[in-house]
Amino acid sequence: TGGAPNWKDQGPKLDAGDTVRAIAVSAADPKCKTVAIATAGGDIFYSKNGGKKWNDADKRKQVPRRRITDLAFDPQDKNTLTLTLSGFDESGDGAPGHVFRTTQANKGKPRWTDISPPVNLPFQAVEYQPGGAAKLWLGSDLGVWEQLDGARGAVQWVYHGPDTGLPNVAVFDLRATADGVVAFTHGRGAWVLRQVAPRRR
Repeated sequence: TGGAPNWKDQGPKLDAGDTVRAIAVSAADPKCKTVAIATAGGDIFYSKNGGKKWNDADKRKQVPRRRITDLAFDPQDKNTLTLTLSGFDESGDGAPGHVFRTTQANKGKPRWTDISPPVNLPFQAVEYQPGGAAKLWLGSDLGVWEQLDGARGAVQWVYHGPDTGLPNVAVFDLRATADGVVAFTHGRGAWVLRQVAPRRR
């Protein structure tokens, strides 16, 4: 807030030409020092001290090497982190999956689990719904996906597209509320989905 603020480089060292594509700060950390960063090259970094030290959050190389488009911490757990990937299964290193989650972000070698909906589409956004259920919303190149069960258990998905009023359009950002979600699209404005009993697919 000063007239001439001083900035310090707190970021991890990136490969030449790589760029940061997503940043997430854990709401479960009252000191706001738990941070994750993801890059266009598919690297994921985790810091628990506000960026003074960064760890490679995918040393096991379990996440496909494609552009990471978004990151989100479970608001109740600073060690649970979910990410989305662009591209198709055939691109990058050819590994499948577009949504991955770890419950071990603070570990030296976190394990990642593929929790993707059953489609081969680029995904652009991930958002946790406020409250204790830890439910996820996803924005894809064709609409929104809603998680039916708690994010810490078995994952099932329901699709929201033209049958619920949302055009076949890419969703680039999401904001969840206690009773639904707002989807921000590429060229078709913002759309609100109120919480309703989902139809299983």
